[in-house]
This record gives sequence, C-alpha cells and structure tokens, in this order.
Amino acid sequence: MSNTKTHRTGGSRGANGYGEYKVRYASERQKKFIQNLLATKNHSYTDLNLDELNVQGAGEVINALLSCDNKAGIIIPPTEKQLQFAQSLVTSKEGGQQSLLELLQQKAVNELSKLSRADVSSLINLLKNVKDAPMKITEVGAYLLDGTIYSIRQASESKKWSVWTYSDEVKKYVRNDVATKEILKKVEPTDRLTLELAIKYSAQVGICVHCGRTLTLLKSVAGGMGAICAKKYH
Repeated sequence: MSNTKTHRTGGSRGANGYGEYKVRYASERQKKFIQNLLATKNHSYTDLNLDELNVQGAGEVINALLSCDNKAGIIIPPTEKQLQFAQSLVTSKEGGQQSLLELLQQKAVNELSKLSRADVSSLINLLKNVKDAPMKITEVGAYLLDGTIYSIRQASESKKWSVWTYSDEVKKYVRNDVATKEILKKVEPTDRLTLELAIKYSAQVGICVHCGRTLTLLKSVAGGMGAICAKKYH
C-alpha cells in the first residue's frame, strides 16, 4: 500500500530551497471516495488519517484501493451520473430497452438502479457503440409528454425537426434546442393530443399549440383553435 508519509508536509522547505511548501490537502470529494473504497475493498489500511492526506497521496491511495478486490457480498451501487447516462442511452439507442431487460433478467433485479456500478458501466459501454433508434413519430403537431406540451414541427424544405415549448415569460412558443434531441427520441405517436385537448391547451394561452400563432380571428378565439390546424387532429 502507498506510504503517504513520504510526501512533503506543510512548512517544509520548498524544492528550490526557498520559502515554504504549502500542502494541498485532499478534497472532500477525494476523502468521500476513499471512505467508500475502504468500506467495500479488501485492503490492509488500518490507521489512515484522511485529514492528513495531500492531493497526491489521496490519488495514490485511491489507485491502490481500486486495484484491490471487493469484499465478499459487496455490491457497489452506480452513481447518479451513471444512471442518468445509462437511462438516456436505453431510451435513445436501437434495442436499448431490450438490452436493459436482458441484463436485469441476468442479474435477477427489477430496475436499473439495482444493478452494480460495474454492470451499469458494461451496459453503457455496450450501448455507446449502437446506432441511434429511429424516431417513433411521423406527424408534426402537439404532444403531451411528462406533463409538458410540446409543439413538434418539421421544416418544409430542410425537413429538420424542431421542438417548441410555451414560455410564460414571453407569452409564446419558443424553440427548445436543448430538449429537441431528447424529446424526439422519447415521444410516442400515442402522446399526440386529441382535438379536444389541442383546443383546450390552445385556448388556455390564446396561442395555437400546433402552429404557434396567436389566435386573432374571433371564430378561432371562440373555438380555441384555427380551422386549418383543427383539421389535423381528431
């Protein structure tokens, strides 16, 4: 195991012979990671004082612990970042759901968060090399997904898809470039609004959920939607 006492301590002479060397102590994140490793790895550390570790020493301890075997029966859970990335791949990659289901059955657990960190890592590595799943929708229009209304449109010339959401701040639908890719991967044909719901949500803000235009004609305002856009729903 690493001997952290070989590193210079605070107050010792600098490498150039002048001044004092100031220790950069291990960060809270490093110390927390070491504590997790100490609890899950077979190691020979007995009196490790994390508060005395400098950054270099902490790095050496971490590397040493990572090379140790896990304690019997210990399952290291995946990180939140791992889970979020894995779930996004499962949703966006071709066969992602099937790959997850097969892994869950193999490991005899019922959800992604119950897998070990190593298992989630292997799933991520598998799906990263798989091509993106095709879009499930073929119609433009208003869709309800996770409680949010999305006006999904397609440019007439470029055929590029875009996702628009209503902004309370500017009182109109604005293009949501950040969410476009993720929404287009998740949205299902069954998420498309019925005529009744399209009228309801258009009337609430005075703007058509389909085309994003403000309702100005008296007939459109009264009906909650313009005649042309209404024909696109049933």
